[in-house]
Amino acid sequence: MKNLLFLAIILGSLSLNAQPGPAYKHKKEPNHKELLKELTPQQRAEVLSKRMVLQLDLDDKQQKQVASLLLERESNRPLERPDRETIKDMSAEQRFDLMNNKLDEKIDFNRSLKTILTEAQWTKWKEGQERKNKGRKRAHAAIKR
Repeated sequence: MKNLLFLAIILGSLSLNAQPGPAYKHKKEPNHKELLKELTPQQRAEVLSKRMVLQLDLDDKQQKQVASLLLERESNRPLERPDRETIKDMSAEQRFDLMNNKLDEKIDFNRSLKTILTEAQWTKWKEGQERKNKGRKRAHAAIKR
């Protein structure tokens, strides 16, 4: 009995040592957001519009309208968002203006997009946005812990 217990402990410790350590982890591949940052506004708008065509099954007219709407949004959007330290250093009035402008842009984009899409496409797009935001909230909650 002692021999079996001793053998189990030896085999268990050997199996723990055989596990790959941090040096063997794969390199993290960049996600689609990081890849989109490297593109020009025209390229980002084209990629995003084609993604919407696949997701929502848009026709040619809708695709052109969405592409022009996204091009307008991407060309007006700054390439880099202010980082947390910059936002913390802003006054309350500046942070309010930043959040207010961002929400105004979202409202305008949603209104324009709603006129382009059909009701079924709009519902599908909103559900996808809610799912994406829910995932972001979950990821932020996990980071904060």
